[in-house]
Amino acid sequence: MEAFLTELAKEKKENTLLSYRRDLAKLASFYEGRDLRSLTEAELAAYFSRLASASARSSLARALSAVKGFYARLFARGEIGKNPAAGLFSSDFAEKPVALLEEAELARLLDFSAHGIRGKRDEAMIRLLCETGMSVSELVSVNREDLFPSKGYVRCGTGEKQRLLPVSPFTMQCLEHCRSLADLTAPAGKALFLGSTGKRITRQGFWGNLKDRAMRMGIANCSPEVLRQSLAKALLLRGEERREVCSLLGLKTDARLREYEKQGKNE
Repeated sequence: MEAFLTELAKEKKENTLLSYRRDLAKLASFYEGRDLRSLTEAELAAYFSRLASASARSSLARALSAVKGFYARLFARGEIGKNPAAGLFSSDFAEKPVALLEEAELARLLDFSAHGIRGKRDEAMIRLLCETGMSVSELVSVNREDLFPSKGYVRCGTGEKQRLLPVSPFTMQCLEHCRSLADLTAPAGKALFLGSTGKRITRQGFWGNLKDRAMRMGIANCSPEVLRQSLAKALLLRGEERREVCSLLGLKTDARLREYEKQGKNE
Protein backbone atom coordinates (compact mmCIF):
# COMPACT_ATOMS: atom_id res chain seq x y z
CA MET A 1 0.00 0.00 0.00
CA GLU A 2 2.80 2.44 0.88
CA ALA A 3 4.52 1.89 -2.48
CA PHE A 4 1.23 2.72 -4.25
CA LEU A 5 0.75 5.87 -2.20
CA THR A 6 4.35 6.96 -2.81
CA GLU A 7 3.82 6.68 -6.58
CA LEU A 8 0.47 8.41 -6.29
CA ALA A 9 2.07 11.38 -4.54
CA LYS A 10 3.60 12.35 -7.88
CA GLU A 11 0.16 12.69 -9.46
CA LYS A 12 -2.31 13.69 -6.75
CA LYS A 13 -2.69 16.61 -4.39
CA GLU A 14 -2.00 16.10 -0.69
CA ASN A 15 -5.69 16.10 0.33
CA THR A 16 -6.51 13.48 -2.29
CA LEU A 17 -3.57 11.39 -1.15
CA LEU A 18 -4.77 11.52 2.47
CA SER A 19 -8.26 10.47 1.38
CA TYR A 20 -6.87 7.52 -0.60
CA ARG A 21 -4.80 6.46 2.41
CA ARG A 22 -7.89 6.53 4.65
CA ASP A 23 -9.95 4.59 2.11
CA LEU A 24 -7.37 1.82 1.79
CA ALA A 25 -6.87 1.72 5.56
CA LYS A 26 -10.64 1.28 6.05
CA LEU A 27 -10.65 -1.62 3.61
CA ALA A 28 -7.76 -3.25 5.47
CA SER A 29 -9.49 -2.66 8.82
CA PHE A 30 -12.76 -4.15 7.57
CA TYR A 31 -10.94 -7.39 6.79
CA GLU A 32 -8.98 -7.12 10.05
CA GLY A 33 -5.52 -6.49 8.62
CA ARG A 34 -5.51 -9.17 5.94
CA ASP A 35 -3.03 -8.73 3.08
CA LEU A 36 -5.02 -6.69 0.55
CA ARG A 37 -3.42 -8.69 -2.25
CA SER A 38 -5.35 -11.75 -1.09
CA LEU A 39 -8.84 -10.22 -1.37
CA THR A 40 -11.20 -11.53 -4.05
CA GLU A 41 -13.68 -9.69 -6.24
CA ALA A 42 -16.53 -11.08 -4.13
CA GLU A 43 -14.93 -9.77 -0.93
CA LEU A 44 -14.40 -6.33 -2.44
CA ALA A 45 -18.00 -6.28 -3.68
CA ALA A 46 -19.23 -7.21 -0.19
CA TYR A 47 -17.20 -4.38 1.31
CA PHE A 48 -18.51 -1.77 -1.12
CA SER A 49 -22.08 -2.98 -0.74
CA ARG A 50 -21.81 -2.34 3.00
CA LEU A 51 -20.05 0.98 2.43
CA ALA A 52 -22.83 2.10 0.07
CA SER A 53 -25.40 1.75 2.85
CA ALA A 54 -23.55 4.16 5.14
CA SER A 55 -21.74 6.62 2.85
CA ALA A 56 -22.50 9.48 0.52
CA ARG A 57 -22.29 8.66 -3.18
CA SER A 58 -19.23 10.93 -3.54
CA SER A 59 -17.43 9.10 -0.72
CA LEU A 60 -18.26 5.73 -2.25
CA ALA A 61 -16.98 6.84 -5.67
CA ARG A 62 -13.73 8.14 -4.19
CA ALA A 63 -13.16 4.96 -2.18
CA LEU A 64 -13.81 2.82 -5.25
CA SER A 65 -11.42 4.94 -7.29
CA ALA A 66 -8.69 4.47 -4.67
CA VAL A 67 -9.19 0.72 -4.51
CA LYS A 68 -9.38 0.27 -8.29
CA GLY A 69 -6.19 2.31 -8.73
CA PHE A 70 -4.43 0.29 -6.05
CA TYR A 71 -5.26 -3.08 -7.61
CA ALA A 72 -4.56 -1.86 -11.14
CA ARG A 73 -1.00 -1.02 -10.10
CA LEU A 74 -0.54 -4.33 -8.30
CA PHE A 75 -1.68 -6.15 -11.43
CA ALA A 76 0.55 -4.05 -13.70
CA ARG A 77 3.56 -4.90 -11.53
CA GLY A 78 2.73 -8.60 -11.61
CA GLU A 79 2.16 -8.77 -7.84
CA ILE A 80 -1.27 -10.34 -8.38
CA GLY A 81 -2.38 -12.68 -11.15
CA LYS A 82 -5.84 -11.14 -11.53
CA ASN A 83 -7.24 -7.68 -10.82
CA PRO A 84 -10.20 -8.28 -8.44
CA ALA A 85 -11.38 -4.66 -8.73
CA ALA A 86 -11.45 -4.42 -12.53
CA GLY A 87 -15.12 -5.35 -12.81
CA LEU A 88 -16.40 -3.14 -9.98
CA PHE A 89 -18.29 0.07 -10.77
CA SER A 90 -20.10 2.53 -8.53
CA SER A 91 -23.40 1.86 -10.34
CA ASP A 92 -23.21 -1.72 -9.03
CA PHE A 93 -23.62 -0.42 -5.49
CA ALA A 94 -26.57 1.91 -5.87
CA GLU A 95 -28.01 2.26 -2.41
CA LYS A 96 -31.24 0.33 -1.94
CA PRO A 97 -33.88 1.40 0.57
CA VAL A 98 -33.18 -0.22 3.92
CA ALA A 99 -36.03 -2.30 5.34
CA LEU A 100 -36.16 -0.90 8.86
CA LEU A 101 -37.63 -2.69 11.84
CA GLU A 102 -40.90 -1.58 13.38
CA GLU A 103 -40.98 -0.82 17.11
CA ALA A 104 -42.88 -4.08 17.69
CA GLU A 105 -40.04 -6.03 16.05
CA LEU A 106 -37.47 -4.20 18.17
CA ALA A 107 -39.48 -5.14 21.26
CA ARG A 108 -39.58 -8.80 20.21
CA LEU A 109 -35.83 -8.79 19.69
CA LEU A 110 -35.30 -7.45 23.20
CA ASP A 111 -37.83 -9.81 24.79
CA PHE A 112 -36.00 -12.90 23.56
CA SER A 113 -35.18 -15.09 26.56
CA ALA A 114 -31.40 -15.11 27.07
CA HIS A 115 -29.67 -17.82 29.10
CA GLY A 116 -26.09 -18.32 30.23
CA ILE A 117 -23.17 -15.92 30.18
CA ARG A 118 -23.21 -15.50 26.40
CA GLY A 119 -26.98 -14.93 26.32
CA LYS A 120 -26.84 -12.27 29.03
CA ARG A 121 -23.94 -10.54 27.28
CA ASP A 122 -25.76 -10.50 23.94
CA GLU A 123 -28.90 -9.17 25.60
CA ALA A 124 -26.94 -6.33 27.21
CA MET A 125 -25.21 -5.45 23.94
CA ILE A 126 -28.42 -5.46 21.89
CA ARG A 127 -30.26 -3.43 24.50
CA LEU A 128 -27.45 -0.89 24.57
CA LEU A 129 -27.42 -0.67 20.77
CA CYS A 130 -31.21 -0.31 20.52
CA GLU A 131 -31.39 2.37 23.22
CA THR A 132 -28.45 4.50 22.16
CA GLY A 133 -27.88 3.93 18.44
CA MET A 134 -24.14 3.43 18.92
CA SER A 135 -22.23 2.20 15.92
CA VAL A 136 -21.09 -1.42 16.27
CA SER A 137 -17.46 -0.23 16.49
CA GLU A 138 -18.39 2.02 19.42
CA LEU A 139 -20.38 -0.79 21.01
CA VAL A 140 -17.57 -3.35 21.13
CA SER A 141 -15.14 -0.63 22.28
CA VAL A 142 -17.05 0.22 25.47
CA ASN A 143 -14.87 -0.29 28.54
CA ARG A 144 -15.86 -1.10 32.11
CA GLU A 145 -14.93 2.41 33.21
CA ASP A 146 -17.45 3.85 30.72
CA LEU A 147 -20.43 2.90 32.89
CA PHE A 148 -21.90 5.55 35.21
CA PRO A 149 -24.72 3.69 37.02
CA SER A 150 -25.59 6.47 39.47
CA LYS A 151 -26.18 8.87 36.59
CA GLY A 152 -27.68 6.36 34.18
CA TYR A 153 -25.16 7.09 31.43
CA VAL A 154 -22.76 5.14 29.24
CA ARG A 155 -19.77 6.84 27.62
CA CYS A 156 -18.87 5.94 24.05
CA GLY A 157 -16.78 7.15 21.13
CA THR A 158 -13.50 9.04 21.04
CA GLY A 159 -12.42 12.59 20.29
CA GLU A 160 -15.18 14.79 18.88
CA LYS A 161 -17.54 11.80 18.74
CA GLN A 162 -17.25 11.01 22.45
CA ARG A 163 -20.63 11.37 24.14
CA LEU A 164 -22.59 10.34 27.22
CA LEU A 165 -25.73 8.38 26.36
CA PRO A 166 -28.66 7.72 28.72
CA VAL A 167 -29.83 4.13 29.19
CA SER A 168 -32.76 2.61 31.08
CA PRO A 169 -32.26 1.27 34.62
CA PHE A 170 -32.82 -2.32 33.44
CA THR A 171 -30.22 -2.00 30.67
CA MET A 172 -27.76 -0.53 33.17
CA GLN A 173 -28.34 -3.59 35.39
CA CYS A 174 -27.52 -5.83 32.42
CA LEU A 175 -24.35 -3.84 31.74
CA GLU A 176 -23.26 -3.99 35.38
CA HIS A 177 -23.73 -7.75 35.27
CA CYS A 178 -21.39 -7.86 32.25
CA ARG A 179 -18.87 -5.73 34.15
CA SER A 180 -18.91 -8.10 37.11
CA LEU A 181 -18.33 -11.10 34.82
CA ALA A 182 -15.55 -9.29 32.95
CA ASP A 183 -13.84 -8.39 36.25
CA LEU A 184 -13.85 -12.08 37.20
CA THR A 185 -12.82 -13.40 33.77
CA ALA A 186 -10.18 -10.82 32.83
CA PRO A 187 -9.43 -8.68 35.90
CA ALA A 188 -6.48 -6.95 34.23
CA GLY A 189 -8.46 -6.00 31.11
CA LYS A 190 -10.60 -3.00 30.25
CA ALA A 191 -13.20 -4.39 27.84
CA LEU A 192 -16.80 -4.62 29.02
CA PHE A 193 -17.95 -7.21 26.49
CA LEU A 194 -15.79 -10.34 26.23
CA GLY A 195 -15.78 -13.08 23.62
CA SER A 196 -15.27 -16.80 24.20
CA THR A 197 -11.48 -16.31 24.37
CA GLY A 198 -11.76 -13.88 27.29
CA LYS A 199 -10.74 -10.96 25.06
CA ARG A 200 -12.83 -8.08 23.71
CA ILE A 201 -15.59 -9.35 21.42
CA THR A 202 -15.11 -8.44 17.74
CA ARG A 203 -17.54 -6.65 15.45
CA GLN A 204 -17.91 -9.82 13.40
CA GLY A 205 -18.64 -11.84 16.53
CA PHE A 206 -21.41 -9.49 17.56
CA TRP A 207 -22.90 -9.39 14.04
CA GLY A 208 -23.13 -13.18 14.05
CA ASN A 209 -24.78 -13.30 17.47
CA LEU A 210 -27.30 -10.61 16.50
CA LYS A 211 -28.19 -12.40 13.26
CA ASP A 212 -28.71 -15.68 15.14
CA ARG A 213 -30.93 -14.03 17.73
CA ALA A 214 -33.01 -12.27 15.04
CA MET A 215 -33.47 -15.50 13.06
CA ARG A 216 -34.76 -17.28 16.18
CA MET A 217 -37.37 -14.51 16.52
CA GLY A 218 -38.34 -14.69 12.85
CA ILE A 219 -36.90 -11.24 12.07
CA ALA A 220 -35.22 -10.94 8.67
CA ASN A 221 -32.71 -8.34 7.48
CA CYS A 222 -31.38 -7.53 10.95
CA SER A 223 -27.95 -5.95 11.31
CA PRO A 224 -26.36 -3.38 13.64
CA GLU A 225 -26.88 -0.66 11.02
CA VAL A 226 -30.54 -1.64 10.55
CA LEU A 227 -31.04 -1.37 14.33
CA ARG A 228 -29.29 2.00 14.39
CA GLN A 229 -31.41 3.39 11.58
CA SER A 230 -34.59 1.86 13.00
CA LEU A 231 -33.95 3.67 16.28
CA ALA A 232 -33.43 6.94 14.41
CA LYS A 233 -36.74 6.57 12.59
CA ALA A 234 -38.60 5.59 15.77
CA LEU A 235 -37.28 8.66 17.60
CA LEU A 236 -38.31 10.97 14.78
CA LEU A 237 -41.81 9.47 14.69
CA ARG A 238 -42.05 10.13 18.44
CA GLY A 239 -41.36 13.81 17.78
CA GLU A 240 -37.65 14.10 18.61
CA GLU A 241 -35.80 16.92 16.84
CA ARG A 242 -33.38 15.92 14.06
CA ARG A 243 -30.48 17.70 15.76
CA GLU A 244 -31.09 15.70 18.96
CA VAL A 245 -31.15 12.41 17.02
CA CYS A 246 -27.95 13.41 15.19
CA SER A 247 -26.27 14.13 18.52
CA LEU A 248 -27.41 10.82 20.00
CA LEU A 249 -26.20 8.74 17.08
CA GLY A 250 -23.05 10.78 16.41
CA LEU A 251 -24.15 11.74 12.88
CA LYS A 252 -22.51 14.60 11.00
CA THR A 253 -25.54 15.43 8.83
CA ASP A 254 -29.28 14.90 9.02
CA ALA A 255 -29.76 14.01 5.33
CA ARG A 256 -30.91 10.46 6.03
CA LEU A 257 -33.08 11.59 8.93
CA ARG A 258 -35.01 13.83 6.53
CA GLU A 259 -35.75 10.72 4.46
CA TYR A 260 -37.13 8.93 7.53
CA GLU A 261 -39.37 11.88 8.35
CA LYS A 262 -40.80 11.77 4.82
CA GLN A 263 -41.36 8.03 5.13
CA GLY A 264 -43.21 8.53 8.41
CA LYS A 265 -45.55 11.14 6.89
CA ASN A 266 -46.36 8.78 4.00
CA GLU A 267 -47.13 5.77 6.20
